[in-house]
Amino acid sequence: AQNKKIDSLKAQLNKLTAKDTNQMNTLIALGRAFSSQDNKVSETYAKKAEALAKELKHEKGEASALQILGVLADQKANYKDAITYMSKSLELNRKLKSDKGISACLNNLGNYYFKIGDYAEALKHHSE
Repeated sequence: AQNKKIDSLKAQLNKLTAKDTNQMNTLIALGRAFSSQDNKVSETYAKKAEALAKELKHEKGEASALQILGVLADQKANYKDAITYMSKSLELNRKLKSDKGISACLNNLGNYYFKIGDYAEALKHHSE
C-alpha cells in the first residue's frame, strides 16, 4: 500500500510543473512517505519542500518540511540538528497559531532533550 501511495505521489509530482503549493504539498507528502523507508530520499524531498515553501512564503509548508527534517535527524541520532529543525518549526507553528503543530513540536522537542539527558528541558517542553 505504501509503494502505491509513493508511486502515485511521484506521478503527481511529475505532472506538476508550476512552483506552487500543490508541488510543495506533494514534496511534503513524499518526504513523509519515505521517512519510514529511505531517510536520504525523504530528506531530499523535505529540503526541496522547505526551499519551495520559503520561495512561496508559505510558512505552514515550511513548518511541515522542518518537522520532517527534525524527525529524520532524530532517526540518525543527530539531536542537535533535530532540536534546531524542530525549534524552527515550533516558532512558525506558534506564529500560525497551529495547536496541532505546536503540540507535535513540543512533544518531539521533549523527546529529543530527554534523549540527550537534559531532563529539565525535556520536562519543560512536555509540560507546555
